[in-house]
Amino acid sequence: MDNLAIISGEGRLPDLIYQEMIRQGVKTWAFYPQNISVKTSDNVNKVIFDLFDLENLFLKLRERKIKNVVFAGKITRLNSEHPRPEDSNNIFFKEIYPVLQSSDDIVLRKIGNIFEAHGFTIKGVIKLLPSSLASEGVLTREKPSLMEGKDVKKAEFYHNILSKADIGQSLVVSNGLCLAIETLPGTDAMLDFVKTVKSKVSLDYNANTGLLYKAPKPNQDIRFDVPVIGETTLRKVKEANLRGIALRKNCVILLEKQKIIQLADELSLFIVNI
Repeated sequence: MDNLAIISGEGRLPDLIYQEMIRQGVKTWAFYPQNISVKTSDNVNKVIFDLFDLENLFLKLRERKIKNVVFAGKITRLNSEHPRPEDSNNIFFKEIYPVLQSSDDIVLRKIGNIFEAHGFTIKGVIKLLPSSLASEGVLTREKPSLMEGKDVKKAEFYHNILSKADIGQSLVVSNGLCLAIETLPGTDAMLDFVKTVKSKVSLDYNANTGLLYKAPKPNQDIRFDVPVIGETTLRKVKEANLRGIALRKNCVILLEKQKIIQLADELSLFIVNI
């Protein structure tokens, strides 16, 4: 593969991609926005850039003879009130600024289209980390019960409906009822809400029941926004008194897959891919 740039956000995903690419002999750089403070491995070629100056970012990419880019990690939604520069041809403010109040999918597709229009090829995380995918079947010692199997089907049903409204990748279902859906704050914030709610509602829903369901939306371009499960999410599932996690097969990345499966076993949680 030609030289690669990881347009990086918060979390472990950019670093995992970097280490895998280095292992494969691909010359790689991790590009981080200047407003993000992250800890990376010592061997990372790290480049800082200004999100509001894409022209300079493209220059830095070309200086390193980079043609391939991958988007990975969480970047907080950009502030549409950022002062506009005097240069009316600034790419960010000319092309991205007008859609900042749209959905994440629209904003990310717009950014991807701009990169491609300037000669760069977008690589998907799934193509670069295929071994981290959640494949079909139960991955853990714990298995979903008959009732939880029904909850999985119900979660799929709810997810398909909500996706049409471009709402979240995740939801929580218990005993056939949807307890929460993911919104802008994200999956972990939703699980914090579930923890609070389950402690205040009837005994049936405060019991060790229910599951987290996570999958991309039907029209979501997972080159830019791939669903991810990490250690923090697993621990929050446990704290919310849920029984496990159901994922769409071959569409969700497990960060350090074997460690995630081991942790799920330690927490007596199931992970099932459907």
